[in-house]
Amino acid sequence: MKLFALILFLLSTLTFGQQRSKYSFSLGGGGIWKQNIRNDNQYDNSDKSSELRAIPMGRIKVGPLQIAGPSIKLKLPRYKFISPYIAIKRFGERYYGPGMDWRKDSWFGEVGLNLMMFKLSYSKDIQGRSSGETFKLSYSGRHFFGPLMLSYTLSQNFFDKEFSNYYYGVRSHEVTSTRPYYSPRNGSSTSLSISPIWNITKRWSLFNLVKFTYLGSKIKDSPTVARDSYFTVISGITYKFY
Repeated sequence: MKLFALILFLLSTLTFGQQRSKYSFSLGGGGIWKQNIRNDNQYDNSDKSSELRAIPMGRIKVGPLQIAGPSIKLKLPRYKFISPYIAIKRFGERYYGPGMDWRKDSWFGEVGLNLMMFKLSYSKDIQGRSSGETFKLSYSGRHFFGPLMLSYTLSQNFFDKEFSNYYYGVRSHEVTSTRPYYSPRNGSSTSLSISPIWNITKRWSLFNLVKFTYLGSKIKDSPTVARDSYFTVISGITYKFY
């Protein structure tokens, strides 16, 4: 993780020298409602079918560098319609089934390319909790209706064996009469999100997102998973200082 952070710093230094800096800072808050795919999750008392909690919202952008939530993203120099980037982000589930080892989210290093409306990215667990890797292919678009911006994203995620086993596997010492041993070779999920953003004024914005995620067979077949799909809804308001 330290090596990836050093690379991010060096690249940001080089990129800042090539691009004119633009500053922006916004802050706000909202809430998130999400269906749990595991009804027996004891992590943070998330053992209900769904959970609702308040969340902070904020974004800092300085030239090609952007900090939003638990992620830091650096846009690299663009070539025609190809926009590469690198990032560090928080990813993964928090899960603790009765009698099981804790599964925790982790820091992932990511490299990706934006090609017009398509995005291809590769992520690696640099904190070492799962030591897993993920691949993502997505298609995005947006339309403007006066002060309203409507964006949408269709994504296909692929998870390697290490990632899938850490978050969805059942180890030999975790086996019970109702929870058999499970070791998936890989995993996948498909998601569709729609996000209407209403610019109330030049500084105030109302953010909304509805996301549907369908789990691949290797994930939904896990003895720890209770459903094959779930919804996520986020809503909040932000103020842009500059």
